[in-house]
Amino acid sequence: MERFETGSLTAIHWLAIGLAGLSGAIHLLLAAIVPAFALRASFLVAGVGFFVGIGLVMADHERTWIYLLGLPFTGGQVVLWYLIIGPTPGSIGVIDAVDKSAQLVLVVLLVVLYARER
Repeated sequence: MERFETGSLTAIHWLAIGLAGLSGAIHLLLAAIVPAFALRASFLVAGVGFFVGIGLVMADHERTWIYLLGLPFTGGQVVLWYLIIGPTPGSIGVIDAVDKSAQLVLVVLLVVLYARER
């Protein structure tokens, strides 16, 4: 019995998986290097959350629900980052720019995937 059912995954799925993996890896990296415990814990939860979502999508486990849960999970991280960091033009680092860009595109892809499966 196969653990993953990838035959039904489209190019949009794979792009979303790649973006979620990128953001998940960034968060796990930040969890390893940020000194503040509360931030480390939140980065760890976020990183693991992205990889759990990827696994559930690849296992074809209630994908519609995963897309719906992924929207506030991912979008909420963008909002929290904005509220906590308060970025201004010129103050956004490369890691932040890559991560938030990936997350914003991922949100759009999750909306598209949800709309296609409804």
